[in-house]
Amino acid sequence: YYTAAIGVMFMLFSALSTTGWLLEEHERGILDRLKASGIGPWAVVLNRFFFSILVGMAQIIAMLGWAALVFDVRFFSFRQLVCLAILLPAIAAGAAGLGMFITGIARTRRQQTTIGTIAVLVLSAIGGSMIPTFLMPQSLQAVGDWAFNARSIGALQQVLWYTTPSDTLASMFGRIAPALGLIAVTTVIFLIGARIAVARWR
Repeated sequence: YYTAAIGVMFMLFSALSTTGWLLEEHERGILDRLKASGIGPWAVVLNRFFFSILVGMAQIIAMLGWAALVFDVRFFSFRQLVCLAILLPAIAAGAAGLGMFITGIARTRRQQTTIGTIAVLVLSAIGGSMIPTFLMPQSLQAVGDWAFNARSIGALQQVLWYTTPSDTLASMFGRIAPALGLIAVTTVIFLIGARIAVARWR
């Protein structure tokens, strides 16, 4: 369980770090020079967004590899690998989208770190990264089930732990599809918000 839970939380913190460099570039005047050369806000946002996805994927792959070697977590079937190849970039994109949005609305790197840390800790607390959601009160579970962490952890559990020999690739994808849909929608919303916020930087 905690392979997925801690992995998702670390991806969020990693996204905050990698997207936060954008504020440092803004403070140093690098973004102004990019704008003067004709590079628009979307190019700036997407460049940092995709870089954050790559860093997040490398991080979660390393954690899963450690879990396989040390804790004997097995996810080497073709079906599991295909689902992970779809799921991991989606989760990394969701984390990167949130990081970009927080970076966009922040004024300074310190403010981004403060807001982002609080947001990640709250999402992790109610979403099951710190304490499994089934140990929480029903009222808190109802809220936490919609958190990014809870959806990501639940989808990873479906692939890593709840796969049976009788499962087909279609049935496995059907179980993670709701989480993928929610993550995709929130990612797009956060990216649009980040683009609007970055375009207003002066």
